[in-house]
Amino acid sequence: MRNHLLRLILLLIALPTGFSGLCPAQDAPPASPSKPTAARDSSIAIVVDTSDAAKKHFDDMKSAIWTFLKSFEGEDELCLFSAGGQPRILEDFTTDTSVLKDRVKKLKANGRLALPETTRTAAEHLRADSPTDHAAVIVFVAAQEQRDQAPINAPSGDAQSLRVPVYVIAVPGSDWHMQEALQQLATASGGAAFFPRSRGQLKEVSEQIAHRLAGAGGASGNASAPVTDAKTARKQKSLAPYDQLTVRGIPMAGDDNTSESTGGENLLLQKVLVSRLQKAKVFPEVVDGTGTPPPSAQPETDGKPGKKLDLLATIIEYRRGNRTQRQFMGFRGGAKFKVQVLLVDSATRKPVMTLNEEGSSASGLFGGSQELVQTKAMLELVDKIVDDLRHAR
Repeated sequence: MRNHLLRLILLLIALPTGFSGLCPAQDAPPASPSKPTAARDSSIAIVVDTSDAAKKHFDDMKSAIWTFLKSFEGEDELCLFSAGGQPRILEDFTTDTSVLKDRVKKLKANGRLALPETTRTAAEHLRADSPTDHAAVIVFVAAQEQRDQAPINAPSGDAQSLRVPVYVIAVPGSDWHMQEALQQLATASGGAAFFPRSRGQLKEVSEQIAHRLAGAGGASGNASAPVTDAKTARKQKSLAPYDQLTVRGIPMAGDDNTSESTGGENLLLQKVLVSRLQKAKVFPEVVDGTGTPPPSAQPETDGKPGKKLDLLATIIEYRRGNRTQRQFMGFRGGAKFKVQVLLVDSATRKPVMTLNEEGSSASGLFGGSQELVQTKAMLELVDKIVDDLRHAR
């Protein structure tokens, strides 16, 4: 079956990009761009998930926060909020990160996750009490859904009204049901959401976001533009400075949402994505990163943005589909791919653009063969990604 699927995909690659008549992905509205300055100090509100569901992830979250705090020094000021039960400020603005580390060390679980309320409280506190114009909310969350959990999604208008970008970092193993809401909350405010799949990636993401927000690093006027969602990137042409894209290996998230994988779907997806990007000439050079050494987590010595990008993607949901259901129910039994994509500057190792896309298919004569339905879903996904990148150029 795997060889048959590969043959089908290779045949369909020859079709023009966008053959299925896909519409551009709909993302949250962009935030207003801030004016660059030569140098600045930052004000950061850290929000920590201290819900009962997060208790088993405390060690990972504490480690990530300590990593995040290492990048802040000088006049950068930070405060700390807990989001368990109800919004609560644990430490007001301070430039002494050791005080915050001590507070984080003593965190305890308490009640349900109150993320939207705490995020809004933190944003209002930043606007009211921060002496600088360079502020952000950084959320560390376990993202574990509970039966009695109140919805965490906030309307995009409410998220935009925060007037402060929100960056969400979820610990590995976060519940996929909550990822979409977290992504919407972050991107609607002008921030971004990250879902690292390992402790190593959790540390790397925490370092990169801290470097971007700290006054001594990414917050300087010489830093690259903030990470953007797909719609903002389209408007700002975030990918215009780059002339080479390396598509790295695309792993399959190891959880219940990808348990239907029989192996090899991620390898095929990478090959198809590289081929379609090359065919569409989205970048002057598109490189297949299969078998190449993983990129370094450390920036190059000069720390300046380069001309090369790394595309890091993860399949966060995969459904093979069920032909019997398609035959007798029609609207069920389709195949589905869903991926999270992060584009990183190869020189600075800083995120440039983030997006989530999915492709699905349930069509075909008498329900359609498994191979054909899976192929259509994969190609729909790839065409959406190609379209996002093309319009961000």
